[in-house]
Amino acid sequence: MATAERPGLLLRIARELRDLGAALEALDEAAAASLGVSRNDVRALGIAARSSGLPAVAFARRLGLTSASITALIDRMEAKGLLERARDPDDRRCCRIHLTTEGRRRERELYGRLGEGLARWLSRRPAAECGAIAEFLTNARTLAAEARNRAARR
Repeated sequence: MATAERPGLLLRIARELRDLGAALEALDEAAAASLGVSRNDVRALGIAARSSGLPAVAFARRLGLTSASITALIDRMEAKGLLERARDPDDRRCCRIHLTTEGRRRERELYGRLGEGLARWLSRRPAAECGAIAEFLTNARTLAAEARNRAARR
């Protein structure tokens, strides 16, 4: 790549990241409307899909919610048949959060095609390129979390 092309490419990447974020937010909004739940509830569905069996405390931490708020969220999602609590066999005071069969079906229905399309696209790329993409996304997520933390402190 010519040195002169680099600034334009970097600007394009920055724009694409912003547009990707907006597109994913729009997808989450549509998913929430489809399920009749809030955006936080949809985030909870995604966390449960990726990390089924998390203790409720860890689940709340990932969502940035208090214990009272996570209890209300889980109650709503249980009422919809999307999440369920299961007692921790090692600690009676703790419960673990799982997707129900219906929750897994709905999550796959809403997000499955996106994952399949990305997997098809990535399967045509060399492993080294996929590694670079994964590293870039990890770093972008870390930088976004740092920016969020700075904004929250203001």
